[in-house]
Amino acid sequence: MTEAKIYVDLDGTLTRTELLPAIARRAGLGEEMQRLTDETMAGRVPFDMSFRKRVQMLAAIPVETVHEEILGVPVHEQLLDLLLEHRERVVVVTGNLDVWVEPFFAKYGLVGLSSIAETEDGRVVGVRHVLNKSTALDRYPSAMSIAIGDGANDAALVRRADIGIAWCAVHPAARPLLEVADYAFAREEPPVSVPATVVVNAAGLGSRLGLERPKALLDIAGRPLIAWQLDLLRDVDDVRVVLGYQAAEVADVVFGVRPEAMVVLNHDFASTGTAASLMRGSVGARGRVVSLDCDLVVHPEDLRHFIEASEPVLGILEVQSADPVYVRVVNDGAGGLVARDFDRDYLPGDFEWSGLISFDPASPHLGSRRGHVFELVRSLLPMRAAPVRAREVDYPDEVELMSLWIKDLIAEGCFR
Repeated sequence: MTEAKIYVDLDGTLTRTELLPAIARRAGLGEEMQRLTDETMAGRVPFDMSFRKRVQMLAAIPVETVHEEILGVPVHEQLLDLLLEHRERVVVVTGNLDVWVEPFFAKYGLVGLSSIAETEDGRVVGVRHVLNKSTALDRYPSAMSIAIGDGANDAALVRRADIGIAWCAVHPAARPLLEVADYAFAREEPPVSVPATVVVNAAGLGSRLGLERPKALLDIAGRPLIAWQLDLLRDVDDVRVVLGYQAAEVADVVFGVRPEAMVVLNHDFASTGTAASLMRGSVGARGRVVSLDCDLVVHPEDLRHFIEASEPVLGILEVQSADPVYVRVVNDGAGGLVARDFDRDYLPGDFEWSGLISFDPASPHLGSRRGHVFELVRSLLPMRAAPVRAREVDYPDEVELMSLWIKDLIAEGCFR
């Protein structure tokens, strides 16, 4: 058994377009084929039924003509280059027909699994076998499996893999895929420079607002709340958004504003706290992590201090919320503040915990990873505390206050 293998989809993942619609355009069937393909990718039409129908539509096209189209199809160069560096560990897994895609495999020297065609006189006359992509893990077993796909028909493969990645560079994030993936990407370019990784915790239900949708999608001044947040993070290269409840809908907004962001999926959002999302989003971070809850909008000047911090720092607020966690502070003797503890009961001089912190996720002193973030980082105290200008929204009567705060930031020119 090999140490690790990467199982990667072909259409719309390795390639920058879906192959069947590209072939269909040669026969004047592009519009109908694209509609059926989109329905299939979204999971609204079963793949097996859809695929057989699409093959019938293209049966009259000679196999050689299909080869010309496939060999000229544009690819995601950086992803392909990375895979070619480890080609002995790569299996391309596609529902497309063997007689159509074999030249692509040969061109790049990659192992491939595909559906099997029946041919006659250089044309496809039927489908002998439609590939179940998840069987690739059985055909080519490994000690560690990484699966990358872009559509609903990749969900079974991604679910079985040790690490599952939803590739959203060509199609919007498909709900069935995001329900099982660990990560989602819409761009192949890595971060350029990383003074800090910012993890936006947006997996929760937002139940206190009573809207049956995540806080991230709360309409504030005409835009989803998370869109304002992401705008304020425009100068941060490594932004990771942890999603859970209604992940597909929130991912559409995230990638619409920040296509280069990483989406991390916390499928246990209903049974874990924000700490679990934060630590999941911190995996692989190359240095300090700034934790930012999706219901908190921080003035960009104050946020910048946390991103550039070289030591742990905790963000505190003048008390503003209906049900806060308090931070007990003392003066450090040099004009600053030091956080000594968290508490649910207020004492004079306490501040409110903002949820904002810059810390080292590799610290061996971190606490429980299933509860709240303040429980996770409590053992790191004492820690420098920094007052921030910010507003958060937990309850319906705080929505208007958040709208006014956003309008103030707009008036200051904080948004593009």
